Formats: sequence, structure tokens, C-alpha cells
Amino acid sequence: MRHYARLIVSCVLLTVAICSAQTRLIPHQVKSVINIGREGTFGSSNVRGLVLSYPYVYCAGEPGLAVVYVSDPGNPVLVCERDTLCKANEPSFGLGHLFLANWHIPLRVYSLADPAAPVHVFNNHRSDEHFHGWGASVYGNRLYMSEATDDQHARVWAYNISTPSAPVELAHLAFSNRHIGTPLRAGNVLYYTARTRLAYADVSNDNAITPIGSKDLNSLGGTIAKDGDYLYVVSGVLSGYPDGGLRVFSLANPRDPVQVAYWDQNMNGRDIHIQSGMAFVPAGGNEMFTLDITDPANPYTIAHTPIEDFPITVDGEGKYVYVGSAEDRRRPEKHWGAKLTVVQVLEDEPTPTRTPTATPTPTPTIMKGDMEPDGDRDLFDVLRLVDIILGWPPAPSAHERLAGDVDDDGDIDLFDVLALVDIVLGRI
Repeated sequence: MRHYARLIVSCVLLTVAICSAQTRLIPHQVKSVINIGREGTFGSSNVRGLVLSYPYVYCAGEPGLAVVYVSDPGNPVLVCERDTLCKANEPSFGLGHLFLANWHIPLRVYSLADPAAPVHVFNNHRSDEHFHGWGASVYGNRLYMSEATDDQHARVWAYNISTPSAPVELAHLAFSNRHIGTPLRAGNVLYYTARTRLAYADVSNDNAITPIGSKDLNSLGGTIAKDGDYLYVVSGVLSGYPDGGLRVFSLANPRDPVQVAYWDQNMNGRDIHIQSGMAFVPAGGNEMFTLDITDPANPYTIAHTPIEDFPITVDGEGKYVYVGSAEDRRRPEKHWGAKLTVVQVLEDEPTPTRTPTATPTPTPTIMKGDMEPDGDRDLFDVLRLVDIILGWPPAPSAHERLAGDVDDDGDIDLFDVLALVDIVLGRI
């Protein structure tokens, strides 16, 4: 129990320290826009799905796969294109490979040994069938895909990707409904949208996808995201099904999600990305909504960000999100083409400063915060410092009493832990 307690305390302190440095930038700032359709050779008309594996954004479009280098947010660079033989719908990253849900060839796999130049290593094409790949997501060494035909048929597939270049089909679930979203696994439950419902199935058995139940959305279901013990389901308006927006479901019982919140929005929402307590929802109508979801039961809008043309898909990390758009043919031809927009959503961190104190400088051979000592400062040093503050044995040694006073104020307390966390995270 002691080890769990000290680990929890340290993790909470680390989380507090990290979050305290992340100030939201409201309104968000568009840093740059790259027209992939114009700069590339394929003339792509839209980014249907994208995934970030920093410093590259992989954009699945119509047609082809584009790789954009985003190390400089103000100057994204198209570094590679790959012909996918038809329009590409959604990429997913895992095990050093890119798994691409594709149109006439439902699954294509690319090695990212060189992340700037994906190499095609696998096709899954069933010549006697006419299914198109819609969505893909990776869970450990499993890949889950949604497929649909041009008529009213769809299915969800499970693959073993222990050998990423040679996925092995494990099981599938078929049903009569061509509107299907990207499946998302959490534990032993697989969640996906099927037209106007949130559906969920048991996947504890590798050889079966067994339906459990579903919930009505009264709108066209889109992408699902999970954050903590909550599921976020975005949906768009559909004739006869007007309740588009965002629904939040509690996963207190993962096999029976319970809706706890509904953000009502008349939009053509398809994708969602969660980052830093915010949900980013491209709305399709020249803008992206940002919601505060720190209280999952009370999501609310905190920003509207204008995005050129029709924003469809989003991913991100750190201070930035990356939004893929489809061209707006109502605009002059010079604006046509798929676009990737880089948006800053968190403020730049100020340069850390320290106020000198009158406390005498300790012996130079003592490295502040190096509790072990091993010449390094890491999570183990944080854990030992937490032990001392909580009064757990052994009693601090003479070295630990000097090294533990990280902020040089003569006491060992919570402020020393926070200072050590800053050092471990490289902010001091």
C-alpha cells in the first residue's frame, strides 16, 4: 500500500506541475496553412483523415497519402506522397507502421522505418468483395477496422498485427448498415458508431466480436474518443435525425455506457480530438469548435477557430493541433486543394526564472534533488523525497537532508518536490 500511495502522490504532483505550465491560448492562433493539393503532384481535393507522429503528420486524402513535416509550426513542408491506388480514408499509427483504411483496397500497411518516406509492405484486397475501408485504430498488437459497401452492408474487422507487415484476420462482425465509424477498443469492449447509434461489443475472445448493446444518438454517428473513464461521441445532423453535436458517456460500467452530457450543435461533425482538457471538433462549415471538458458532465464552448474550406479531421499534441480540410469548390479555383492547418492552442511557456535567496550555498559536491545519489535526477529521486515528507522510513541521511532542500529555503517540504519535478521535466 505504501508503494501505491507514494506513486500516486508523485504522479499527482507531476500532473499538477505539467498542467500548471499549460495556459490555454484563447482565441486559438492559426500558425500556418499548407495546400497539399496544390503543392503535391496528386492534386488531392481533401484530407479525409490524419494522424500525428511528431514531427510528421500523415494525411489520407483523395487521392493518396501525404506526409507533412511540422517541426516548424509556421512553415509545414510536404516531404512525401504515396499513391494508394484510390482515395484513402483514415490512417492509424502503431508498432512503427501506418495502417491505412483505403477505398477499393480496404487495408494498406506502410513501414515507417524512415518516417519521412513510408514504404508500402501489405495489401488486403478481397477480389470477390466490394468493401471499402472507412476507419482504423490500433490497440496494442490488435488492429480494428470498419468497412462498408456502396449498398447497405458493413462490418468491423479485428486483426493480429504482432507482425505489422503481415496482419492476420481474427474475426469480424457484419450488419446491414453502410454508415459506420472508426472502432475504438477500451479494455475488452469495442465501441463504434453504426448510423444513428453507438454500438459496443465484447472482444475478450480474439476469435469473436460479440455484440453487447447500443445507444440511440438521433443523429449520424462519427468518431469516438476516450479520455479517462468517459467516452466522447461526435455526430452530425441527418434528415430525420437532427440532434448533432457531442455526447459524453460514463464508462463506470464499460459494458453499459451511460450518457451524462450532450452538447447540442447543428453541424456536420465527423471527428474529435482530446488534448489538455479540451475537445477539438471540426464542424465542416469553415470552423472548428473547442470545448472545455475538464468537467465531463458539463462540456461548453470556449473557442471558435476559422478554418479554410471544410474542416474534417484533427489530431495534435503539446501546444498544437493539426486540422485537415476538403476544398470548397464555391471559391475561386486558385484556392482549391486539400489543406492542412496548424493551430496553436496553448500559450508559449515563459522562460523559467529563480529568485535568489539569502540561504548559504550548500557544498558544491551536493547535487540538489539527487537523493540516491547517482549523479542524475529522475522519478526515483522524486519518490524518495515524497517518502521523507510523508515521514516514511528510513530516516533521511545527512546527504538526503542537503539534497532534499531543492529550493534552498532550509526546509524539506512540498515546494521542494515541485522544484524537483521542474528539474526532472527540464524546465529549470
